[in-house]
Amino acid sequence: MWNDINRIPQLIDAPAGYVTTDKVPYNIYCIKPLNEYVKTK
Repeated sequence: MWNDINRIPQLIDAPAGYVTTDKVPYNIYCIKPLNEYVKTK
């Protein structure tokens, strides 16, 4: 379950549509607030 929460910034930055697993970045453990991991503003 916690892995899903750590993926939220990656989901926000993801392109629209279907993304295959080879294009998904590695999951990281988020220790800072999640808004600091979002690259797009």
